[in-house]
Amino acid sequence: MYKKDGKYGLIDMNGKKITKAIYDSIENLRPTEGKFIVSKDGKYGCIDVKGNKLVDVKYDKIDSDKYYTKEDTYKKSGFIVAEKQENGYKYGYINYKGKKILDLKYNEITRIILDDKDVYTIVSENDKYGLCKDDKIIMPIDYQNISYNEKLKLLIIEKNKKYGVADLNGKIILDFKYEKIENKGIYMYAKTGETTEVYDANGNKIEIEPNRSIYETENENYKITTISNNNITYYGIVDKNQNKLVDEKYRFIEYAFENYFIATNENGDLGVIDNKGNTILEMKYKSLQKIKEKNIIQGVNKETNKTEFYQTKMQKVLEIDSPSVQAQDEFIVISTAQERIYLDKNGNKIEDKSKIQQENLPEKIGEYTKKQVTIDSIYYSK
Repeated sequence: MYKKDGKYGLIDMNGKKITKAIYDSIENLRPTEGKFIVSKDGKYGCIDVKGNKLVDVKYDKIDSDKYYTKEDTYKKSGFIVAEKQENGYKYGYINYKGKKILDLKYNEITRIILDDKDVYTIVSENDKYGLCKDDKIIMPIDYQNISYNEKLKLLIIEKNKKYGVADLNGKIILDFKYEKIENKGIYMYAKTGETTEVYDANGNKIEIEPNRSIYETENENYKITTISNNNITYYGIVDKNQNKLVDEKYRFIEYAFENYFIATNENGDLGVIDNKGNTILEMKYKSLQKIKEKNIIQGVNKETNKTEFYQTKMQKVLEIDSPSVQAQDEFIVISTAQERIYLDKNGNKIEDKSKIQQENLPEKIGEYTKKQVTIDSIYYSK
């Protein structure tokens, strides 16, 4: 960004002007990247990093709908725009291509985040809520409240102070007769008076104790089960058919990788168990975690206060004092004041560092190209 005569424009890393200095302000459209809110004469619009117009500069507010996918990140996120009218702000919706989808007539618009080309939004008018798919209303704006359950991909809806459930096509899954409906894990718990009924995502009644819940894990072969008694929750493990593998006797369990789970005992100590309940790492850690997207366990031993690293077969590969850990796509770097150690994504030590690439640095900065001699020796040159 650059400034000229009190106005702002965009400029690239080489100093080439992308836009003229014609805007009163330019700021990032968070949380997106490469999109900017620009203003002129008190009105707002949006441009991209190349200076292309995405939204006309004629609105009183602009927000991102926060649509995100791992493949495209925020590239296909749309815009919730607003105009100040006599009775307050009215909101509309513009898709990522700049096409108007919803007119400026709603009191509130919230996009439902789905990995899908269709745009689902919950909209409100006059304190009533409805559901839109693109520019079509598929549930009338006639409900007291609508909330979206991301795990089950269902809508929990309030009508006449009673609750029901619908899918994203507007089909009613549970009628509006319950005092409360909440989702816990893979099931819905519908309460009327002192009675709680349990249903699956298709509206089928499930014979399970109301104080028991079942949660999916990253591995389709295992689920975490919980049971609550006297406000205390205990965790166990079942298989994909809900056959019990590990009794509900731990204060917390989370899936790690392969057949391993991180568990917490009554004293708050952590360890690792397998899918048969065998103790793999003793309950002697004050912290224990799987490194994100790696088959590596990192823990701090409460007896030695040292940090330990375990590879995919739960063999200890390293014990070290107060390291710094940096994760790359294919490896991690463990650093102390004295040394740097590299582990691959399965936790094995990398002895030959010559083939490791530093992924988190750009290939080019302006006219300069990244040159890499070793993992620890990187520079940029023309």
